[in-house]
Amino acid sequence: MQLKILRLVFASVCLLRGLEATADGAGDGKRVALVVGVSRYENGPDLSGAARDASAVAEELKLLGYQVYASTNPTKDELLHELVLLRLRSQDVGTVVFYFSGHGVQHHGESHLLLKDTEMRSDTYLSGSVPVRVVFKALSDVPRQKILVLDACRSNPILTDELKPRLPKHFAPAGSFIAYSAQPGGDAFDGSGGTSPFTAAFLEQLRKPAQPIEVFFRKVRLRVVQLTDGRQVPWTQSSVLGHISF
Repeated sequence: MQLKILRLVFASVCLLRGLEATADGAGDGKRVALVVGVSRYENGPDLSGAARDASAVAEELKLLGYQVYASTNPTKDELLHELVLLRLRSQDVGTVVFYFSGHGVQHHGESHLLLKDTEMRSDTYLSGSVPVRVVFKALSDVPRQKILVLDACRSNPILTDELKPRLPKHFAPAGSFIAYSAQPGGDAFDGSGGTSPFTAAFLEQLRKPAQPIEVFFRKVRLRVVQLTDGRQVPWTQSSVLGHISF
C-alpha cells in the first residue's frame, strides 16, 4: 500500500521535475544527502540525542562537499515528501546518502523507520512506519550510488512474537550500500549526554581521509563494539558496483 502511495506521489510531481531541479540546484553537485533525526515521538518514548546526532552528521557532510537537506522530527507523510524531493534533487547526482537517527524496529526480517506520529501499538505501528525498501524505491529511478546509514534499533519491543532475530530479507538494488547501527534483533544505544556510539564512530571516520566504504564501516564496527563492550554490532549490506567512499 505504501509503495502504491509513493508511486502516485512520484507521478504527480514528475511534471515539476525540471523546475525543482533548477530551483534546488540538483545538477550543480555530484553528491546529495538527506539527513533525518527524530527525537520527539507523539506516541512513544523520546530520543533526546537523535536530532542532535543528525545535525552533527549534516554539518560534517557539508564540509565534505555534500548538498545536504535536513529533516527534524518528521511525520510519516513529511518523510515521504522529503523522499520525493530527494528523488527530484538527485536526477543528475552520482551519489546519494540517506542518514536516519531515531526509533526503528525489525519485522519479519525487514527494517522499519518510526516517525514522530507513528502509533507504537502492535496493530498500527507498521502502517505508520516507513520500510527501508521504500527509501530504496525512491532512489532507484536512475543508476546512482546509494548509501543508507541507519542509526536505529533492529529489535521489536512492540511485537511480542518477534522473538528470534532474522536476517534482512529486503534486496538492496545494484549500486547500494546500507549500514545498520546494530545486528539483526539488536538494540542501538542512544549514548549518555553525547552522540550515540554508532554516530560517534561514524563521525570519527568521516573526519579522516577518504577510504573505501567497506574499510570505513569495518572501522566503525570495531569502534562501536569497543564502546559498547560487544553489546552492539553494526552490520552492513552491499551491492556496490565499483569504488565508493564518502
